[in-house]
Amino acid sequence: MNNQYAVSIRHIYTMPDETFNGYELVLWHWDVIENTWLFRATRDYPISKRVSRGYALWKVLRDAQKLARIFQCKNYATNEEGMWDNND
Repeated sequence: MNNQYAVSIRHIYTMPDETFNGYELVLWHWDVIENTWLFRATRDYPISKRVSRGYALWKVLRDAQKLARIFQCKNYATNEEGMWDNND
């Protein structure tokens, strides 16, 4: 497994009232010099009148699995806190 990359999913909120607006797929890269995860790419999966919350979640989970296979890295899905604990 490639320890230099990781995939996670975040919630997207619209300010100022913090309305839930969808999901964001994040590709992370471990920076050895900074000794931390830095994001390299993101993709939004917004919910709308035509896209339900369940469908957006299904799609982002599916794409996270695909991306993790491509980069041969860990898929943290919605448990992003787990990736910060592993590289102290």
